[in-house]
Amino acid sequence: MKSILLIADHVAATENAARQALNIARHLHLNIIVGQTLPARKTSRQLAVISGGRDEIPGPVNALSEVLSLLQEEIENSDVDIEVINIADYDERELTELINKRDIWLIVKGMADTVRSGSPEGKFPVEHILNRTRVPMMLIPAHAMIRDFKRLVYMADLRYCRYHILRFLAELADPYQAGVSVAHISAKGLTNMTDEYAEKVFSEEICRQVHYDKLYLNNIHEKDLTRALDVLINGMHNDLLALINHRFHFEEIMGRHIGEILPVAVTIPIIIFPY
Repeated sequence: MKSILLIADHVAATENAARQALNIARHLHLNIIVGQTLPARKTSRQLAVISGGRDEIPGPVNALSEVLSLLQEEIENSDVDIEVINIADYDERELTELINKRDIWLIVKGMADTVRSGSPEGKFPVEHILNRTRVPMMLIPAHAMIRDFKRLVYMADLRYCRYHILRFLAELADPYQAGVSVAHISAKGLTNMTDEYAEKVFSEEICRQVHYDKLYLNNIHEKDLTRALDVLINGMHNDLLALINHRFHFEEIMGRHIGEILPVAVTIPIIIFPY
């Protein structure tokens, strides 16, 4: 059965990420594997299977697991199973092996609001995993509103739109009956597409390859990426932004590398697809 890998590497940020992971798992009938990078410590409660607490996971667990256990109250009649794995000592090869062997469909990671001073609480090689696997990673701002998806947007140049990304987003959106849109913004150096030409490419090429009845196009003529991002998030009220790692508009929004915190303008979950 497909699973979500929830990275537990920051106490404050992981609670919101856990809520998002549980929301997705419930709608898509997935299990959750908690990849714990923090040192484990004994607690009075063992993390139980959400479907009713029938089974307990032996051994010490982290306080982050308590967060997941408490969240079972928010999910009724659910069959989401949770497994905790300590990955604190895993190297990149072992992490890649885990992701590939355990049929991980999505990686979810919480992002802090501020850069931590001193040694980080836990570490997870985001860039390396995106480079070594074909699994997308969803980054959740620590104070993002967690709710059912209504609108998902993929920012890309329509001429280089990846069908597999739209199919993935459609699979994610379908249980929510959410809309999926392509926000076309021309890549640097390329001319803008007229609305008429963009609609033709969208209907004749993309819609024939991606079959989803709530697939839409937004031809964005704004060249300022900061303004365009503000429109997509605050004007159009999208709930999830999709980008390709280090392609097209990624570096203009995220910078050269994915750091400890997200850019201030990114206030909603963002899903990064491997290049």
